Amino acid sequence: MSRPIVYISGPITLGDREHNLRQAQKAHLRLMAAGFAVINPILTMTIPGCWDVPHDDWIAADLPLIEKADALLRLSGESKGADEEVDHAYKCEIPVFENIDHLIGFFFPLSPLLHENAALRDQEADLIKYAEELIEPITPGSLRSTKELSAWNDKEYDLINHPPHYTHGGIEAIDVIEAWELGYDLGNALKYIARHAYKGKPLEDMRKCRWYLNRYIGVLEEADQKSCKSK
Repeated sequence: MSRPIVYISGPITLGDREHNLRQAQKAHLRLMAAGFAVINPILTMTIPGCWDVPHDDWIAADLPLIEKADALLRLSGESKGADEEVDHAYKCEIPVFENIDHLIGFFFPLSPLLHENAALRDQEADLIKYAEELIEPITPGSLRSTKELSAWNDKEYDLINHPPHYTHGGIEAIDVIEAWELGYDLGNALKYIARHAYKGKPLEDMRKCRWYLNRYIGVLEEADQKSCKSK
């Protein structure tokens, strides 16, 4: 079964470089344990001679990797390169998360590794709804700048009484996904079905839905083949 791919973006040269490396390593290991495949270019700072490579060359090599990812995790700290990577992710309609709990909670809502902070475990449903808001795709005509992104992530939402997303018809997609325990692939398929008539890109959304359905069918077929071989 293939894992969702996460690209880790964060500071490398600015600030405390040892701290930058440690936080990238910690995030990498936690995401792997939760079930992700991780792309972590921050680890290249351990390569001898890496500081001699021009910034533009690193960015040119990293942006195509972002396009392969299912999500981007932006680690804390000032970084021109990380800001460029976030902007590129938005242009490619790849969801950006600034909180690792929100990221794990969206892809694996039942994961025992969802929260390191025990106080957050009872708020799992709220965090998943918040993650849904974070992954709303941004169209090229309404891209958020890095400054706007920071202000937007700090905004407070009434996630329980007035959720800002998927409210047409009085039934939220996330409620159905959780109630039916649909998981990652089927949950995403349902989400694209629910929104396809409201986001302005119905054909694109239904193609995404088909991609996730085909992915789930592949998992079932693989399990069926293994079951037949074991008999």
